[in-house]
Amino acid sequence: MIDERVIAIVLAYNSGEDLGLCVGHLLGFFPAERILVVDNASTDDCTQGVPEDVYVERLEKNLGFCGGTNRLLRLARERGATFALSINPDARVEEEDVRVLMHTARDRCVALAHPRVLREDDPATLDGAWMKLTWRHRAVQLVGEGMPDGVPYHRPRRVDGGHGACFLARVDPVLEVGGFNEDLFAYQDEVELTIRLRRKGYVAAYNPQAKALHRGPRLDAKKRENKAYYLARNSALMMRRYADPWQKVKFHVFLALARWFVDGPKAARGDAESQAALEGWEHGLSGLTGPRPGTWVVMS
Repeated sequence: MIDERVIAIVLAYNSGEDLGLCVGHLLGFFPAERILVVDNASTDDCTQGVPEDVYVERLEKNLGFCGGTNRLLRLARERGATFALSINPDARVEEEDVRVLMHTARDRCVALAHPRVLREDDPATLDGAWMKLTWRHRAVQLVGEGMPDGVPYHRPRRVDGGHGACFLARVDPVLEVGGFNEDLFAYQDEVELTIRLRRKGYVAAYNPQAKALHRGPRLDAKKRENKAYYLARNSALMMRRYADPWQKVKFHVFLALARWFVDGPKAARGDAESQAALEGWEHGLSGLTGPRPGTWVVMS
């Protein structure tokens, strides 16, 4: 079994049978009392596949990834956990990989430990390695997304953020800085949290010796549209709060280019995702936070 200081946390939203399968896999190396599930106001019956001896809390309102994960982190702290292994219902991680993440976090300055995330249907391809702040119009780049797994992604490093499908969090420091920023609701949140952790002397560490498999969400048209909105809106919110003057100039230059030559023309032709991105940038620049107006729909 995994070190008793670790609790596994799973945030679910309309996860179907994935949630039960994920929890069933975790039960191979976590006792039931150290697995916590929060159902983010699902409209399906995804929790039906979870064994009765596993803790399940059902929220009445979708709090987004940020609010739902914060709830899980607080529950983990109440149960005395030093670390929380956060994993999406559609992701898988093995016991030895959790042990590698724990070894990474033996350095007390490491508040977040991230694995290399591979695609479940093609483990030779990266779903993503780490997050990099670029301060372009979409402020964050997921390095390695869709690339063949290989040497460039096999060196441990400190990073601006990691893939949100699976990570190990040191509970107290993360909650000490306020947890995930619920103003963002979802997306870009791992990087925004890392910025605040760094101000307190903590870091996010990427260790490719640990790996996770991720199938990825089944995004219908509306969910793709919402994702485009949050990526754009939250990029603008982070720029307003954290960018230095030159980074702000860079952001606005790339945003102007996107409006004139990419998303603007596509939106004019009726492309819903580009229209959502333009809406997101507008809302972010004006300081609008929380869920996208008119919807709570978001992947967990």
